[in-house]
Amino acid sequence: SSGINAEFMEAFATGFSMEANTKPGFCMENENYSLKFEGVLCDQTKNIVSHGFENCYSWREVMELILDATDEADTDNLIDIEEAAEDAMREWLVTFPGWGLLSSILDSKIHRHVVLSLAYTSANWDTDTGGEFSEEKC
Repeated sequence: SSGINAEFMEAFATGFSMEANTKPGFCMENENYSLKFEGVLCDQTKNIVSHGFENCYSWREVMELILDATDEADTDNLIDIEEAAEDAMREWLVTFPGWGLLSSILDSKIHRHVVLSLAYTSANWDTDTGGEFSEEKC
């Protein structure tokens, strides 16, 4: 046993919840665009993994990033909007709120390495140098 428990893993599964409220059909809009979450495909098909992403992940922040990108791009050119959205997603995925989604799409070997690193850092947290422990600081 690696000593990593479910409670530890849940603390780092940002965005995932049994009460995720952005199931297929969920819509958001800004002044110029309306965005509708239609679903998730995994390997070009619906399966248990895509069902989990549809029902247990909150896509609200991702959708907000996309809508913000339409303002950031300040054009109706879809290529410019897509590039702005992609840049925003890249930046967001490496933040604590984006970690849950990033970790769920990482290659399993990389994921294991990162989770073990988080577990080690968490278990050996030094309050003198890091202050009070939190998952986000970890």
